[in-house]
Amino acid sequence: MRWSPTYLEVARVGIAFTFLAIASYSDWKRREVDDWVWVAMGASSAAFLLAEQVALFSLPTLMLYLASIAITSALALLVYWLGLYGGADAKALICLSIAVPTKPSLANPPLPTSPIFPISILDNTLVVTLAFSFSLFMRNVVRASSQRLFEGLEEEAFWKKISLMFLGTRVELRELREMRFVYPLERVELLEGGKLRRQILLSAPLRGDLDPDKHIKEVVGKLNTTEVGSDYKIWVSPALPFLVFMLGGFGLALLAGDLLLSVALLLTKVV
Repeated sequence: MRWSPTYLEVARVGIAFTFLAIASYSDWKRREVDDWVWVAMGASSAAFLLAEQVALFSLPTLMLYLASIAITSALALLVYWLGLYGGADAKALICLSIAVPTKPSLANPPLPTSPIFPISILDNTLVVTLAFSFSLFMRNVVRASSQRLFEGLEEEAFWKKISLMFLGTRVELRELREMRFVYPLERVELLEGGKLRRQILLSAPLRGDLDPDKHIKEVVGKLNTTEVGSDYKIWVSPALPFLVFMLGGFGLALLAGDLLLSVALLLTKVV
């Protein structure tokens, strides 16, 4: 039986937004989130979810909640195991599955959502991330009219160059020395005679075993031994604050629905 919105449900949505906003701010500033955020978010969400079931017990609803939490947790851990995002991102998705395992009844988005609501949040997070990548691409397209974007990388494959435009931007050596939370998208090798060999390194942002700060120091150290000036430019990729995108994906899921699912459904009708 479908029941009307309750204060307990509103509280769960509020808890999810509040703690995800706190985590997003920490991710933006430090690219780290303290574990107390997830403990508090998960525990408080579970308490309100339990209280809701005590007040309005429904076995089908309870089974759907448990299935959503189990499936979302398994997916979150799988994506983390594949190295596609960090531990904080996995914890956020698991906590969201406890806070909002299904679409809140107070939400009435125009587009459909998944019965497992956290999957719709993740879908929208991917859309926001892709939008950010597209903004990088357009920025690089504009710069291409006045800069030689691939100077020193002329021998690299065309598809790698296009990928660079979606993943990063060029920065001067003087800026790179002071930058944090970026991954160099190039491998720099010193050859005989002080010459440089530069190669595109697209896998850097996805490698969990690669320390970006250490990589930057290595690149800067090698360039400092050459005669290049401080205005020398190389490609870097920002270490994306994925939780910020997830917060946006959460808001979109509540207000608009599942954008990725809607596109998939539209394509099935066209085909």
